[in-house]
Amino acid sequence: MDRIADARWRDHEPPFDGLTLATGTLPSSQLSTVAARLVAFLRNAFGDISLQTAEDWLEHDGFVSEPEAAEWGELEDAVAREGSLREWSPEDADVRRAWLGTGSFYLRWHVDDDGGGDVDLTAARDVVQAALSTLRALTIEPEIEPADEFFSRRWNG
Repeated sequence: MDRIADARWRDHEPPFDGLTLATGTLPSSQLSTVAARLVAFLRNAFGDISLQTAEDWLEHDGFVSEPEAAEWGELEDAVAREGSLREWSPEDADVRRAWLGTGSFYLRWHVDDDGGGDVDLTAARDVVQAALSTLRALTIEPEIEPADEFFSRRWNG
């Protein structure tokens, strides 16, 4: 996580007081499609908020990174195709690309060496429930759990 997301998670502030929806491992043919649909959903719901992006090292070694300001167009470009999703992804194992819509959502993805990977979204309960419908339309049945439990289990710090 970056320092802002990390502080929000540890203080149980939004969106980390909500739920996390996690896809589990997806084949490369589905990964960018799922990510793109979630981004379109998020832009529709939160298009007026500012974004930041960072590498999320939570599962790797818990390193807290510095965030960078980001634009919605960058996020949309990042998930537009398999190649761009990989380009935006960190090269280290268990490191994810993360996007924080402050107080609204935390979106992360990981791309494996074979091009497959996973996506997770943390947000308020109603947002996660709406995102669930988006994924079910793609025949994806993600797991959902309280955000605090999700991140606490994955923390490697």
